[in-house]
Amino acid sequence: MLCISDNQGILLAASSPEKGNQHDTFDIETHLLELITMLQEAGIETDGLFLNADAGFDDERVRVICGAWGIIPNFDLNARNGSKWDREVTFDELLYKRRKVIEHAFAWLDAYKALLIRYETKALNWYSLNLIGFTTCFIRKVKKKL
Repeated sequence: MLCISDNQGILLAASSPEKGNQHDTFDIETHLLELITMLQEAGIETDGLFLNADAGFDDERVRVICGAWGIIPNFDLNARNGSKWDREVTFDELLYKRRKVIEHAFAWLDAYKALLIRYETKALNWYSLNLIGFTTCFIRKVKKKL
């Protein structure tokens, strides 16, 4: 399952889950469009958004989709795509350091045993449990601010 969070680590969108033996960019076009649709339905404009992701997402298909929706990709450069000196893509290391907020969000989700290990056999049930976890983490963050 791919997720998008804001700069504060609040999870905003999640794609439908895939089997555990699939790599991150398996059927990436479908999953990215799913995430973008969720953002638009929530009233969040994609034009001008930054998308930080690890080197596994340094894929031309992902960059094309991001460009089509006005999303600025900031992916750690993957060595399999050639040297960073040979490519015409930008990478902002300072902005990339903000990626840790989503790692922290996932760490909070790992506190829920039903999410840490996937006990659910139906994808919809597991997806629903994740949405409940997202909501709980959001409420915790809001409660802290009060």
